[in-house]
Amino acid sequence: MRWLEVLAIGVYVFDRTGSALMVALVQLLRWLPLVLFGGLIGAYAERGRRKPPLLAGFVLAAVVSGGLGLLALEGRIALWQVGAGSFLMGVLWSGDYALRRTFLGDVAGPARLSTAMALDSVTMAATRMVGPLAGGVLIGAIGLHGAYLAGVLLYGLAALLLVRLVEPPPRAAAAGPRRPGAWRDRLADLRRNRPVMAVLFITVVFNLFGGPYVAVVPVIGKEILNLTPTLVGLLLAADGFGAFCGALLATAFGERLPAGRIFVFGTGVFLLGVLLFAFSDSFPLSALLLLAAGFGFAGFSGMQSGLVLRHSAPAVRRRMMGLLATCIGCAPIGMLHLGVMAELLGAARALQLVAAEGLAALILAAVVWRELHTPPARDSG
Repeated sequence: MRWLEVLAIGVYVFDRTGSALMVALVQLLRWLPLVLFGGLIGAYAERGRRKPPLLAGFVLAAVVSGGLGLLALEGRIALWQVGAGSFLMGVLWSGDYALRRTFLGDVAGPARLSTAMALDSVTMAATRMVGPLAGGVLIGAIGLHGAYLAGVLLYGLAALLLVRLVEPPPRAAAAGPRRPGAWRDRLADLRRNRPVMAVLFITVVFNLFGGPYVAVVPVIGKEILNLTPTLVGLLLAADGFGAFCGALLATAFGERLPAGRIFVFGTGVFLLGVLLFAFSDSFPLSALLLLAAGFGFAGFSGMQSGLVLRHSAPAVRRRMMGLLATCIGCAPIGMLHLGVMAELLGAARALQLVAAEGLAALILAAVVWRELHTPPARDSG
């Protein structure tokens, strides 16, 4: 549903406004809660239960989707309501890393951590493939209300599945220091943890210069490639198909290769694919380039959480995952950056410049933190 909404809302807003900046701003609202709430949810996850807030989030998402779907069906939906809905869905998304993925790591245990995260990436990649295609079909054949009403079904199903889940008792977390300067100590610990620092920096790079590209795909698809909403959905589905294939390979062979190397290489492939996509004026070539970008995304997303969990002490893992969510929350800045540039220079030219900036920053990170992608022989990755 996440990717279905991204595509459907992007097409709808561009049809209504003709503005790449407005598309980016509405998508920005989906990411903003990661900045506002990522750290708070991470702190809660250190001591609290994960199931109740996740369940409440899915129920809220179903209710909001139903309300927006009815407004769209009656032709009374306004852009501010679409934006408000994106923000509320972003609140649900902000709990994904600190709550759901941390819980997944607890269940899997250290021995199966990389495999569990890779399997999680497989399911996310599959929905990244199916979601945009379904969104394009629904908004093209039915309208925006079709996309929202699909959310009632999917979010409701997620809530029902979560009700059946038996949550193990939370592990005891070490109490944080209360003396003055405690947060400075924590930041000092983070600075000494170079692998985690590298992952967080590259996560910021990805979300500033890579991930926001989805905001301008509907614009490029309609203005440059002259595509229907269904074909725009198919274009983004190519990214998802590449991510799905990459995630399957990571699941099968990820334990045999250094996770840090897969992480850095995958990020580079993604950024390069997006950069070349921005130069393409052919639908088949654009789809092929986004397929390659999706393949790289699988390396980035499949190893990201596992690297943070593996290189963090058990007592601070949830806190580090909350910090990871905050770094992912840099995406609104990237969305705004790309949206403003697209309004001034055009969507394709803006994406070319932003992706090039991301590649330059990634190369810098690979040089500064070489130990992430060149681990010692004893580290199996």
